[in-house]
Amino acid sequence: MRGDATKQRRLAMLACAGLVAGLIVGGTGCMPDFRGASELDETNQVLAVRATPPEVNPGDTVTLDALVHWPAGTPMLFWLVCIPDVGDTFLSCLSNRVGDATDPPFCAEDPTARLCLAGVGDSVDFTVPESIFPDDGLDHTFFVNMLASGADFETCAEVMMGGAPSPDCLLSLKRVVVSYRDPAELNVNPELSHFVLDGVDLDPDIVGNIDADEDNVDDIRLEVSVTAEATSINELYPPGEDPSPFDLVVSFFTTCGRISLEKVFLSCAPNEGTAEPQCEPTSVFWRPETTGPCTFHAVIRDGNGGLGWLTQQFEIR
Repeated sequence: MRGDATKQRRLAMLACAGLVAGLIVGGTGCMPDFRGASELDETNQVLAVRATPPEVNPGDTVTLDALVHWPAGTPMLFWLVCIPDVGDTFLSCLSNRVGDATDPPFCAEDPTARLCLAGVGDSVDFTVPESIFPDDGLDHTFFVNMLASGADFETCAEVMMGGAPSPDCLLSLKRVVVSYRDPAELNVNPELSHFVLDGVDLDPDIVGNIDADEDNVDDIRLEVSVTAEATSINELYPPGEDPSPFDLVVSFFTTCGRISLEKVFLSCAPNEGTAEPQCEPTSVFWRPETTGPCTFHAVIRDGNGGLGWLTQQFEIR
């Protein structure tokens, strides 16, 4: 176990150094577009990086995970946290803390470290230090840097240190808000409950079957929307203010066919007599264009750092 810990520290140092070098040489070219093309192919993509909850008090624990499209296998996800000084940017937060002499510690082992490794895996937890952020009435931010690596990690880090983006080494950034406000007032992630296909509610745990054959699959045109969990949307009810309408953005992705719109607005309004909003879904049209298994993703964002996603499996037969 000690050998594994030493290796992970070394890998974290390489990831940080590579990220800084890549940004200095290539700007933000190595940062993936979270809202990339809706038609997923053989190209690796990070579709979303999530923090749960997206807004926290000092001392709270946040869970970090990601929605990743990685057709040829499963990548390793490395999670680095950088806590900025006042005036730090994403780049300076890292560049001021990366050195050849010291490996970044594990966050759990050094809670006051401003650059640390939160963990390795599909999902990791990070506890926000209680003594670092000033209680000055302002919101503060820390950066999460997620490296998705499908190659040998040392090779991936060397590619990043050379400043050239690599399809097999993707770097993503997530900002998490730290506040001293009442926990009940903090933002939460919006959630999606289910897809609706041609007016029929789908169970996310069951593969949806779509009848077709090789001769007519090009003629299929399906209407798709998603339904939001009303209890997860608190943007309409800011503390001390009257409720007001609010739009959320939903991005769609699929591994087969074409979608008429990559992004749509989900318009939510106060629902009289209840504390939950009423959200009107917007439909898109999907042409599968091929038979066989198919994956459909929807990612919802509230514009305040909160996001969620839902995945539905289909069989076009």
